[in-house]
Amino acid sequence: SFLSLDGDPRLDQIEQQVATVRGLAPLRPVPRWAITRYEFSTYFVDPILDEHWGEHLDSLSLALSAFDMKSSCVNLEAFLRYFITNSVAGFYDPTTGAIYVVSDTGSVSSSLFAHEYGHALQDQHFDLLALGYDEFGFTLDGMDGFNAIRALVEGDAELIEARYSGQLPGDGVCGRQVSVGAVQTWPVALSPVNIDSRQDEPP
Repeated sequence: SFLSLDGDPRLDQIEQQVATVRGLAPLRPVPRWAITRYEFSTYFVDPILDEHWGEHLDSLSLALSAFDMKSSCVNLEAFLRYFITNSVAGFYDPTTGAIYVVSDTGSVSSSLFAHEYGHALQDQHFDLLALGYDEFGFTLDGMDGFNAIRALVEGDAELIEARYSGQLPGDGVCGRQVSVGAVQTWPVALSPVNIDSRQDEPP
């Protein structure tokens, strides 16, 4: 079973800071879960490949090979199954309204959580599924439209994360007073996922 991260005071504080940085008040609590890579593969990755992408993978593999973007000896399905399972550090799922941290130890990166909580605020105020943002439910034939929406949603979340982490001049809440107001434009131009570089980041 998944490990609940609800009630963690550090994550509670990050939520408050992100809401201030983004200028959006939370409308409801966001469940938080830590899941192992095995659980992530079983409950999320396998259904994507088996139920949503399966019938398209052969034609996609042929197209990639035709443009010399993939060796003919590479099994695309096996590659994607391995890559997705091992490259995701966390995600927000708009179908459940929950944040999932992919970690075999249960540790949570502060910047990763800030990014994903930004997605939760986006969803509560703008309805990501209605916009067409469903990283685990989109089909390959709808990839162009999904990528357009994803650029908007992820751009906003990256800005939230940068401001939370103090990567923009005058911004940040880590050890400094918050000096930014609401971001006035949404969305701005969801990595579908947060890549491993964040996994070893200290909390």
